[in-house]
Parts: sequence; C-alpha cells; structure tokens
Amino acid sequence: MAELIYKTSVEIPRPVFLGREALLKLDEILEEYWRRLSKRKEEDIRVQVDREIEESLAKYSAYYQTEERKESLRKSAERLAACPYTYDGLNISINLSDDTKLSVKTFGEAMRHPHILEKAPDGFVVSLRCGEVRCMVEIKAGMTWKGLSIEVSPEGSPITNDLFGALRDWAIRNQAPSWQRFWHRSEGWVVILCGLWLTSVLLVPQLIYSDATKTEYKAEAAKLLSKGLSSGDQLKATEIMLALASDYAPERARVALPGWYWLLTLGGLALCLIFWFPPGCVIGLGAGEAKLRYWQIWLRFVFVSVPLFLFTSFLLPALVRLLRILFRL
Repeated sequence: MAELIYKTSVEIPRPVFLGREALLKLDEILEEYWRRLSKRKEEDIRVQVDREIEESLAKYSAYYQTEERKESLRKSAERLAACPYTYDGLNISINLSDDTKLSVKTFGEAMRHPHILEKAPDGFVVSLRCGEVRCMVEIKAGMTWKGLSIEVSPEGSPITNDLFGALRDWAIRNQAPSWQRFWHRSEGWVVILCGLWLTSVLLVPQLIYSDATKTEYKAEAAKLLSKGLSSGDQLKATEIMLALASDYAPERARVALPGWYWLLTLGGLALCLIFWFPPGCVIGLGAGEAKLRYWQIWLRFVFVSVPLFLFTSFLLPALVRLLRILFRL
C-alpha cells in the first residue's frame, strides 16, 4: 500500500526576531510534546515488559515458580525495554557573546539566570530526544546566512509529523515580514545599485561641467555671428571651434552643482548604508532584549523613511511635471 511521507525539516531564512513571548511559546510546544512522548515511552516500555515476561514464562515456566524469580525477570525486562531510551532528554544550549554556554531545560529558566542578563545570546540549539524521535531547533544570531532551522525525525511517524507541524507553524508566525526577507534575497542587487550610485556621483559633475562649457562657448559663437565676423575675429572663432571639439573646460566654466545632484549624492549614500547592513537573527533573551528593541525601532524607521524619501525625491516631482503638462499649468 502506498504511503505519503512528508518532509520534516525546514529552514526559515533570516532575518528572524525571537522575543520573550515567542520563546515562551516554544517552551509550551516542547513541554507538550515531551509529555506526549514520555507517555508513549511509558506505554511502549509497559507493553514490551509484559510481552517479555509472558514469553519467558511460557518458555521457562518451571524456572519462574517463585515470586523472587518473577520479580527478577520483571526488573530485567524493564532494564532491557528502557535501553533505547537511555539518552532521552530535553536540553537547550544557549551560546552567549562571551563564548560561554548556558544549558537549561526551558527558556523561562534561562530568563531567570543572572548571567544571561549581562550577555546577549549568540544563538541556541534545542535538542529533544525520546526513543527513536529526534528533534533539533537551531539558530545563530548575527549576520549569518543561515536562519532558523528545524529538523524532526524519523519521517513518517504521526507524532513526528505533529511535532514538526507545531514547530513549523510557530516559526512561520515569528518570521520577519516579506519586505525584510526580500531585502536579504536582494543582497546581490544592493551591491550593483551601490556601484551604479558611485559611478553616477563621479560622472555627473563632469557632464554638468561639460554642458556648462559648451553653453558658454556657444553663446560666444552666437555673439560673433550676430555682429558679423571680421578679420580680427578669426582667431577667436578658431578658439571656440577647438574648445567645442575638444570639450575643453577652463576653470572659469566651473559652475555650482544643482540641488538634485546633492540629493542624489547624500540620499544615495544614506540608502546604500542602510541596505548594506540588513538585519540578521536576533534573540530577545536577557541582554538581547535591548538589541531586539533597537532593531524593531530601526526597521520601523526604515519602513517609513525610505519609501517617503523615494516618493518625495523622485516620484512626486515627476508627478507634478506630468500634471503641469496635462493641465497646461
């Protein structure tokens, strides 16, 4: 019979921001499924022990006549049935900024630890193991390529699918907005745009100076033509022709750069600096709460200021010119 097996691993791309409420919710999920897995473990051990005792009594009934031997058989069966669960446990390992690790059972416990109030977390690894079921939730803070990863095994188990679904839904609810994820996916384009901005800043003044020079020489040429050329004006006319042909720009032709150039320069610089440093993964635990608040305030500012700057600097002037043309203002 065909069986559909779902993949039980996922990676949530950065940026990822996990605050106190998100971490406490993760505690609830882990506690719930640890309780379910422990209950299933106890039931599996009980069934295996009963089966082992039943088979042993059927084969060696003459030997297990006394209660003492039966009790010894039960203890032996319990030890054998518990072997696959020897390394079971739920542990959270939190990496701190001073290269130390804090090992706890819950994030709530970590929030009360005095050391974490002084050092911001650099990442954490949640490890859950109960029999054949393995679960790992991992995140590394900072400007890393990796975001939040979740992996549950083995694939195909009903409780594994349930646990993975709960963790995946939790991660999706706490992932960054789509515009921030797009920001990260566009890091290559940011480099290209910054290169175009730098090229424009360097070339535009040369073009402006060249146009100013040509305008000045054209004005002088028009003046000569308007009054008529004399034999004494031939040297001046030749000078004008050579200057226009060679794009010569004397110091006296230097003109003030227009306002839109400084808007392009300073505004472009600000945008390049903003987009060059996208947010990474932030864990709002202990000293990391202040860092999380900083990023939340900064990203709200970026979300409002960048579109406003682009609209007022480029779209609004173009719209005004279009309206003037349409209504002949």
